[in-house]
Amino acid sequence: MEYLPKIEYNEKRPSTTYNANVKLQYDEFLERLEELFVGDVWSVIVNDEIIFNSYEPKNIKAQIQESIIKNHTTNFPHLLFANMISQKKDGYVHIYMSGYEPWFIIINYNATTELLKVNYYKSLKYSKSHNNKEIILF
Repeated sequence: MEYLPKIEYNEKRPSTTYNANVKLQYDEFLERLEELFVGDVWSVIVNDEIIFNSYEPKNIKAQIQESIIKNHTTNFPHLLFANMISQKKDGYVHIYMSGYEPWFIIINYNATTELLKVNYYKSLKYSKSHNNKEIILF
């Protein structure tokens, strides 16, 4: 996962939990997810698979391909969780957001409880690269 920033957080906001099996809660979760994606999302990882990573230098063709994936993910963020929920498998999504005050968001899905837990971290600073093992999750 080269080129992803190492994120050291200086603030952890209270987490929010949604039940994927309760329509009203799941709809609220999707609404919040859509709000996040309207922001400046630079990278998304689902279960160690990089969906897109704007931090990584790319040629023009790769930039266009990434733009298509990013736009599709922005329009249909529920697809990030579709396999986890339908297949009843635990999983997570990491969202890297840039901007004046960068954020790092971790969303965990627990298939046993059907809960989606959203954790928000305000980034202290960015460095060149990161190794997942260096991130303090909770």
